[in-house]
Amino acid sequence: MKYFTLIILLLCSSCKKEKNTFYSLDEYSLKGTQYYDIKKDKGPYIFLKRHKDSLYVSILGIEKDKSFTRIYTNEGNYWYSEMKREIPMSQTDLNTPIWKTQKRYVYNDTIMTYEYYTINDSLYKFPTLEFETRHNKILFNLSDKFLQKISFKELKNLFFNYQNKFNYMQYNVLGNNISYRYYNKIKINDTLYIYEKSDTNHYKIGQLRDVLKLGNLGEFGIQFEEYKSIYYDIDIALFK
Repeated sequence: MKYFTLIILLLCSSCKKEKNTFYSLDEYSLKGTQYYDIKKDKGPYIFLKRHKDSLYVSILGIEKDKSFTRIYTNEGNYWYSEMKREIPMSQTDLNTPIWKTQKRYVYNDTIMTYEYYTINDSLYKFPTLEFETRHNKILFNLSDKFLQKISFKELKNLFFNYQNKFNYMQYNVLGNNISYRYYNKIKINDTLYIYEKSDTNHYKIGQLRDVLKLGNLGEFGIQFEEYKSIYYDIDIALFK
């Protein structure tokens, strides 16, 4: 028995420790990218903890009040994550609590994000739905009459044949009809270029709308404002 215990201990000591700290998260596949050595490397990083049907993603290495954890749960056909945060009154013209709810669905290398605001936990405003892949994204501006409680399948169905069902979203035009915008994404080193591609412009990949200087967390850091945005309002694309 003693010899058996000794063998087990030797085998365990030779096993490699599971790596769970990374520079960033590839959210499309929910896997860490590039191992981060907390003893040598600097800057913000990702800590991953996997369970049978859930994934905990913690943002560390930044100011203590900005560190937080996003939880993804396995729902079978997709992974689901929900976050809710209060908008500071100093950022609004209202003297009442405003909450932003974000629901994310990850499936087949696609991230579907459903967002809306609630005022006094009752008034439902400004719902949007976004489908994003590594190379493009489609943003839907939904009606305020859209349901808060809606299934994954119902949200996903909005994407099918959307160009024939909805109008292209016009700038500075408000309304209760569903509309959309289409964007192409090109990543070069640590910079992400975003182009809007509509039926009215003649550029091959679209009109340049934003240039994002990605931080240590890469593209995953965009949703946590860990990046630098450089906006150029020009009428030419990077590649014709």
